[in-house]
Parts: sequence; structure tokens; C-alpha cells
Amino acid sequence: MTTDEVKRRYEAVSNWGRWGADDARGTLNLITAEVVTRAATLVRSGRVIGCGRIDETPSVINPVPAAHHMLAAGDLPEDGCGIAADYLGIAPHGASTTHIDAFCHIYFDGRMYNGHPASLVRSDGAQVNSIAALADGVTTRGILLDLPAVAGEPFWDPARPITATDLDRAAELAGVEPGPGDALLLRVGREPRRRLHGVAGERTADGSLFLAGPDASALPWLHDRDIALLGSDGGNDALPSPHTRERMPIHVGCLVFMGVHLIDNMHLEDLHAACTAAGRFEFLFTVSPLPFARATGSPVNPIAVL
Repeated sequence: MTTDEVKRRYEAVSNWGRWGADDARGTLNLITAEVVTRAATLVRSGRVIGCGRIDETPSVINPVPAAHHMLAAGDLPEDGCGIAADYLGIAPHGASTTHIDAFCHIYFDGRMYNGHPASLVRSDGAQVNSIAALADGVTTRGILLDLPAVAGEPFWDPARPITATDLDRAAELAGVEPGPGDALLLRVGREPRRRLHGVAGERTADGSLFLAGPDASALPWLHDRDIALLGSDGGNDALPSPHTRERMPIHVGCLVFMGVHLIDNMHLEDLHAACTAAGRFEFLFTVSPLPFARATGSPVNPIAVL
């Protein structure tokens, strides 16, 4: 796709003004009380599965690893009540830690979601479109699409961008139809690929990220189904992208134009195994960011309940 074609896709899927000029929740507006109630009926076995991960190991894709330092510990003798305490430091964005992106994380041609100027993301934080819009968390129906099953391989080849046709086939194999208010989770098999190629296999020779994800051509597919949230065990974009100005067209299309929050770097292997064993790929899904007032995102541990 040319740059002009990608820009036309952005314009075609734009939700600016759909929920009002001051809206900061985007497609989360589609998660009504009825959607939540219906999602709760999907709980049958009561199995709870965490889908988050924290990476404390420095690597070629994790130059700023999560930091954990003890401030007080129990390895010194102490009479009476003792207290252990620690410091946790996380730079959530990047290709390692599971995190959710706020709308203010990405802008395009100086504008972020709903047309707000990028200049409103200041040195003291975002004045609009921050992660505070998700202070009550998200609870809805989750759907897991297994892309490696489409290819008949243990993992999806990062050199092959995921298309709308691939998403249709994955939904067919899962026996589900994504719809308004859903949290759509795309498993690309990042962990099986990492076991084979190592962490270094997630960088190209020139140092670019090499991760499987959807192509810009998939944006209309996502828009037409009115999904509320998009997540993946990859980076939610086919990287490296052939587009220079867009850089990450799914991030731009979702966060800036459609108003769809993104969860990157999920741990989906346990959920995939549980869904496969249960023979169903829909479940109750919840995620709760830290309610910082002006942050561009937050580390999260998404939860699926079967």
C-alpha cells in the first residue's frame, strides 16, 4: 500500500466525533452494561488465566528492563513486627512488558484521537487522552484468534503481514465472530518462535524490530466489527513496517483514528492451551491499568476467565 492509500484507510475508519468532541474512551463506549452482563455468562469452569508478563532481563529488545529493588528485607535479625518493602520501576512501552497504550501515546501529523493537538502531551504529562480514561478498567467478552493455526505452523512468520483474509480464517477456526465491544486478542506464537530463534531473532540485521502483526490493510476489518480493544503477544503491527511516515500503521489507525486501545506483548500461551482444551475461544476478559492522571500508558496483567 502507498502512503496515500494508508492515509485514505485512516480517514475511512476514523471515529473522531462519533461519541462527541470531548470523548476520550473511543470504542470502549461500545462496552455497554448489556455487553458486560453477556460476557459474564461465558464463565463456566471458573478457570482464571493471567495474560501479562514483566521482563527484568536486559536484551536487544529490552534496553530499559523493569527494575525491582528491595528497600527493606527480612534477612537481618529484627525483634517484633518486621517490614519488607521494595521499589518497582517500569517504562511500560516497548517490545517486552505487557502494557496498554493510551490514545496520547501516538499522534499523526500533529493530531491525536478526536483531533486534539499533540502539543497537549506536555512535559508534565498528557492533558487529554491519558490512561486515566480507563480508571474503571475494562470488562467485556474476550476472543482469542490463533494465527499460527491458520498457517499450520507453531508461529506466524513475521515476514508475512497478517491480512483481513487471515483474520477471517482465524475467526472461522475459532468458531467465533468478533463484534461490537469485544476485546480481540491475536496470538502470533511469539513465545514458540523465541524458543527457536532466541530474543535476537526479534531484531533484523539493521536493528529493526522483527515481530508478527497485522498489515495496514486489516484496519477496515477491525473497524467494521467495532471491536473495543486489540491485544497481541506481539506488537500489534507487522514490524518492520514498509511505511516510513506511518511507522506503525495499526497503532496509528487504532489509537489515533479509530479510538481503539492496544495491549502489546501479552502472554497468550496459557490462554491458548486452556481455550484449546476447552474447545472454545471466547471468555470473560478484564484489564485494569494503573490510574495515573496524565500517563501515556500502563503496565497491565490482563485476566481471562473461562
